[in-house]
Amino acid sequence: MLNLKVGLSTSCLLLTIKLVICGYVLHRKNQVYEKFREWKAAVEKSTGRKVKAIRTDTGREFTSREFESYLTTEGVCHDLTIPNIPEQNGVEERMNRTLVEMARSMLVNSKLPCFFGAEALSTATYLRNRSPSKAVAGMTPYEAWSGRKLQVDGLGFSDVKLMYTFQRKRERSWMLNPKSAFW
Repeated sequence: MLNLKVGLSTSCLLLTIKLVICGYVLHRKNQVYEKFREWKAAVEKSTGRKVKAIRTDTGREFTSREFESYLTTEGVCHDLTIPNIPEQNGVEERMNRTLVEMARSMLVNSKLPCFFGAEALSTATYLRNRSPSKAVAGMTPYEAWSGRKLQVDGLGFSDVKLMYTFQRKRERSWMLNPKSAFW
């Protein structure tokens, strides 16, 4: 579960293994290294297998000396995609877009301000991991990863009411703003 401070996140790190998406909401991009280390440790502990390779874009957060030396020390092959060619990460790019669209839809439908974007993105990731997928026929990515049958008892949203208070600060234009206005 993510421990979030409402409205302070600026970016998100999505890590995918066997179709299961693990999302980390970041307050600064330099947190990628520590979140990757957390994710790698959790994956290796839960599966008993080592992470052998990763594929990332050429962003500075993935090409820092600290990150590269950690991968070398751990024996992880780091495959970098060519800049400005999103087709090399086709599945991940599509998943990113799907999750952002889900989060945007939640925010617009609930009439919540866009600074709840981190929470909406976290919820979208949670729901996507528990939704059927063609890649793992007859089960969800969560079931394929954990080997346990999915319990959906807690997914009811009909009686949920939310109250929030906030101090009015500078409004940020973010990717989760509605694409169009409804009048």
